Amino acid sequence: MKLKYFGTDGIRGKMGGPVINPTMFRRLGYALGLYLNETIGHKVHIVAIARDTRSSGNDLERAICNGLSSHKIRVEALGVIPTPALSMAICKLQADIGLVITASHNPSNDNGIKLMTSEGRKLNRVGEIRIEQLIDENIKVPLNMDVDYSTSFNGESLYINYAQSLLPEACLKGWKIIVDTGNGSAYKTTPSAFTNLGAEIISIGNVPDGTNINFGCGSENPEALSHAVKEEKAKMGLAHDGDADRLVLCDENGDIVDGDELLAILGIHALRKGEFVR
Repeated sequence: MKLKYFGTDGIRGKMGGPVINPTMFRRLGYALGLYLNETIGHKVHIVAIARDTRSSGNDLERAICNGLSSHKIRVEALGVIPTPALSMAICKLQADIGLVITASHNPSNDNGIKLMTSEGRKLNRVGEIRIEQLIDENIKVPLNMDVDYSTSFNGESLYINYAQSLLPEACLKGWKIIVDTGNGSAYKTTPSAFTNLGAEIISIGNVPDGTNINFGCGSENPEALSHAVKEEKAKMGLAHDGDADRLVLCDENGDIVDGDELLAILGIHALRKGEFVR
């Protein structure tokens, strides 16, 4: 079944177009509140929100929070953090749903949104269908001018600390690593985690200005990463897309590691640890 708004992974399109605009996001926020009331019941819901570095993200965040605020909802706006960091924060906050405002690997004039369940996983098709129905119902969305969508929760630190906990302390000492974050949401988190593990980090694509996300850098343009690894004689290189749920690696020769090879490495590692899940 082809949906009207949702695609392969959330909703996305040109900023200012018929789907990606503040009016639509306010309506989406209101529909999400109705959806939570239907599926969980009427209570004070918790919604965790993140965004990538696109300049349009601020307006869309305000709009969706405006729609959400018409219901009994506590919004935890976590700012610019990677999509995987939001997934972790949802579980830590015991949020009912999570939203990340992003167009992933698309250019900066696009934007969109991805929805996650209370388990930090992608919302299923049944949920997407119902939310679309609620968006299109003939409802009047209240306009609330005073909306509190701040938080004291530090999703960035949670993610960095967890990432570095996966490896032994100082295990990357003596390693020179090129990190290309695509001017996206991992421009702080990935370099910090590797630095804390002892690596010497050379960052590229790490100066987001709201308009340069994924532009000539990041996982969609690994040529810059490959060149930097060879130029700096680095041990390895890695690149993310705009919301940092994609990873591209290259070896010490600057050769890109095929995604299937990376999956095979991870699979062998999981088998050896007895953690492989069928």
